[in-house]
Formats: sequence, C-alpha cells, structure tokens
Amino acid sequence: SLSKAVSHLRQTLGADVLISSGNGELGVDWHLLWCDAAGFEEALDRGALAEAMALYLGDLLPGFHVDDTPEFDHWLERERARLRSRAVQATRLLSEREEAACQLATSIEWARRAASLEPFDESIVRRLMTILDKAADRAGALRVYEEFVTRLRSELDADPAVETTAVMESIRDRAAPAGSIQTDLAPVHQTFPESAPVRAAPSAPSPVVPARAFWRSRTAAFMAVAVAAATLTA
Repeated sequence: SLSKAVSHLRQTLGADVLISSGNGELGVDWHLLWCDAAGFEEALDRGALAEAMALYLGDLLPGFHVDDTPEFDHWLERERARLRSRAVQATRLLSEREEAACQLATSIEWARRAASLEPFDESIVRRLMTILDKAADRAGALRVYEEFVTRLRSELDADPAVETTAVMESIRDRAAPAGSIQTDLAPVHQTFPESAPVRAAPSAPSPVVPARAFWRSRTAAFMAVAVAAATLTA
C-alpha cells in the first residue's frame, strides 16, 4: 500500500518531488514544491509579515483525520497551534507598526484580525479597544467589549479580567477629545475578512506551483503516506 501511494504521489507531483532513502524515510524537496503553509513560514522568517498573513487562511488541514493514529493527531494539533501563534504575533506587530505610522484604520484592521485568530485573548481585545478609542470610535470600542463579554460568558461561562473592564470603563466615562481622528478614515488599503484574507502570490514561485486546493488535498495524501511509513517502520 505504501509503495502504491508513493508511486501515485510521484506521478501526480513529479518524480523528483518525493525524496526517499534506503532506510524507509520519505521527504519532500521544497525546491520543487510550493505550498501555502511552507510559504507562510518562509515569509515570516524574512520579515514579510503582510505577505505571510495573506497566505494564512486558518488552521492547518482543517477537517483532516487519519484513523487509529493518535500520535499523528497530536502532532497535527501542535502544528495548528504553533502556526496560529505565529500568525497572531504577526498581526500584533503589523497593528503596532501601522499605529506608530499613524495609520489607525489599518492598525484597527490588523487588530481585528488578531482578535479573530485568538477570540479569548484579552490583551488583544484591550488593544483593539484602545486603538478604536484613539481613533475616536468610542462606540466601536464599547461594542467590542460587549461582544467579547457575551462570547466569554456563553462559551466559557467566565467574566472578563479586571484590566479589560477597567479599559472599558475608562473609555465609557471619557468624552471623545476635541480634534481627535474621526472614524470615517480613508479606506484601508487592505481588508481582511475573518475567514478569507487577501491572497498574495509567493515571492519566488518554484517550477511546480500548485493551487491552494492542491496543497490541501495533496498534503493530506502526503501526510497519510508519512503516517503509513511510520507505522510500517515502527
């Protein structure tokens, strides 16, 4: 079964994409195969945060499962959490950079993206509220708080931290300062819906550049091969 699966993958991907050795190991030649997950991390490593986040569509291999392989399931969950953590950190940095450049509208969009990735991280919620307040959108800041409290209580049966409530009360009790930035700022040059961010092409596509759907289906197949190989050599 493993030999047939490897043969099928080589016919589909190209004979040189899969690398094998005499001791039963399988690998991928990443010079010949591009995928969004690898491109996401490569872009982060060279500091191209916006490019990386345009590639991040959500959790790695959503819905993918291999029967009777708990070790693989644990690995996949760890990888999902690790990649999500890197995405959250990237959106935080992008929001901070845009705020420092006085691009509040863009900073708010990145902060919202971070909140969508980690909906129960109160530090992200507080930052989003603070930026909205800075942009003179007190109503928007209070709405973020109210939505967070509703979500927190309905899903976790918990109340917000004292620090988060204090930020809300400070915004609620303080009148918007005269001359502050209005909420009808110029349109953001990039917008990122929670479930489908803008797609960016890789900076240096390899000779084989499959579509995103290819990554999802073919990577699932390769993962199954890897699990099978591990099972046979165990």
